[in-house]
Amino acid sequence: MNNDSDNNNSSERIVITRRNQLELMPWRMPAPGAGEIRVRVAYSGVSFGDVMLRRHVFRQRPAVAVPGYEVVGTIDAIGPGVGDLKQGDRVAAFIEYGGNARHALVRARDAVVLPAGVDEAEAAAVVLNYASALGMIEAAGLAAGDDFLIHGATGGVGSAMLDVARSYGLAALGTTRGNTRTDLFGARLFDTRSPSLVDDVRAASSGGVRAVFDSRAGRGLWRSRAMVAPGGALIVFGLSSAATPGWAGRLATASSLLALGLFNVLPGKRSEIFAMDKTYRRTPARVQVWVARAIAMLAGGKIAPIVGATLRLEQAAEAHRLLESGQVVGKVLLDCR
Repeated sequence: MNNDSDNNNSSERIVITRRNQLELMPWRMPAPGAGEIRVRVAYSGVSFGDVMLRRHVFRQRPAVAVPGYEVVGTIDAIGPGVGDLKQGDRVAAFIEYGGNARHALVRARDAVVLPAGVDEAEAAAVVLNYASALGMIEAAGLAAGDDFLIHGATGGVGSAMLDVARSYGLAALGTTRGNTRTDLFGARLFDTRSPSLVDDVRAASSGGVRAVFDSRAGRGLWRSRAMVAPGGALIVFGLSSAATPGWAGRLATASSLLALGLFNVLPGKRSEIFAMDKTYRRTPARVQVWVARAIAMLAGGKIAPIVGATLRLEQAAEAHRLLESGQVVGKVLLDCR
């Protein structure tokens, strides 16, 4: 099928079927409405949020569920009231659904115009992950000179946090599982399976870090909280352990929420959940600011996103398997052209 829109406005997109499978399906695109643009997508990403959407964890799925939080591409149609945007502009945007497609409808207020020379694949790697990193640094109240630890440091958000830390003057630590590298973006990495992990982190941070960012949660939250210095913060994001099939995932979710509830009545350390999709629903302008800041950092050479793998749009299922394997360093992208 021709990737460009034709007279019938025919295109293709990835749809989650009733059996929780990913299937490339034809799509008859609507014209953009007031305040909307239609983007011919070059790249979109794959995240654990998409995995949880596929498995029907947490999020209410629309009747036609199309994963993909981010789009980067070229505007090919505009609706009324879109401001200065015009056809042919290259844009990036965070969206809640619909990124894994040849074309996507985007609210104009969410779009960020890409500066000349910015690589579209690298831009796609920063929309969700680096905007999340900026939001989480803000949520933790970190300032230059502070230190933090992030679990899953070689993943999309983890590597973004370590990269952004350099620009913000933060001292970064991270954990990995089954990875032999000991540093990334100058950050020191620890094996999350080590029985002495808490002591090792405390020793490396003079008694505890200002913030721990935990994407898996479950029973490991107690260990994460033990690494936080008095007055610091534990920020839970992603809850990827909830994507585990069956009772294991449900148990991990329940134990996470129970632990967080208890943490919030214990003195000395703050705990909260950070979720980009919920932030977007409440205050979309806030997310757009983070995306714009991340794109500006990319254009200015202040960050260097890692694209760990790029697959074709029709390989979305394989991209999910690759992401879930935990063997990819950086962002997994889909080439939607």
